[in-house]
Amino acid sequence: MIENWRPDITMYEPKSLILGNRLFHPLRTDEETGQRILHEMIDRSSAPVVFTLDTDPRYAKRDRWLYVEVDKSSTDGEQVTVDIPEEAVRFFEESILGVNDANAWVAFIQGELRRHYAMLLARSLPRGQALDERTRRDLALLEKNFYGALGIAEGLMANKDGYPAGVVGRFLEKARDTMPADAPKEHVSRFFYIRGMVRDNLRDSPGAARDLETAAAVWQTPSNPAFKALQDHYRKTGDEGAANAVEERMKQLKPRKSR
Repeated sequence: MIENWRPDITMYEPKSLILGNRLFHPLRTDEETGQRILHEMIDRSSAPVVFTLDTDPRYAKRDRWLYVEVDKSSTDGEQVTVDIPEEAVRFFEESILGVNDANAWVAFIQGELRRHYAMLLARSLPRGQALDERTRRDLALLEKNFYGALGIAEGLMANKDGYPAGVVGRFLEKARDTMPADAPKEHVSRFFYIRGMVRDNLRDSPGAARDLETAAAVWQTPSNPAFKALQDHYRKTGDEGAANAVEERMKQLKPRKSR
């Protein structure tokens, strides 16, 4: 945008907080209206639409790690095709996998990229088949890091072939043991959310409730999936009062409309 290297690409910031080509005024537009404007722009676009740190939940997606392409061929938001180009794999192995930058912001981005790559790698693992040397090496290095171990656990949970809870739990233990003191709230919450879902699958109802409550308390935002999972857990166990209380907490977190 600044150097005009790719005039064929139009860049937007989804919340219109930065960049000059705002889709809407960020201070005068409520979240619901802003989302509607963004969705209408995506629906009208005939060119490929990609996200770097987010995605459109209304469509399927083709995840290429550094960016996610909206797949309008399906409205199944849970449908994910993992397609990481070889150039991106080399960049990951050379600049992300074993690199820890001294700059806090760069290190934060590296951690998120490491978690996302690990998640995609684990999500696409073929169960019951021998792994190639490159995949084994990358997994071995990733599991030694909090973000990598967390991503592997998350990916195994989403793997279409399914992996035993014990395997997922092993990587969660590695994530717990390597969790840095300054881990972002979102990732700490994600750890407890995944562990809560594992315990729920194991029918450990008290343990699941504790972890999901912790996940919701650590990162109090409407986009935190722990709230919905916690509400579903209470409803499934017959505690309608607790489920309604979670719903009220979620309502309190929704931002008010700007005036």
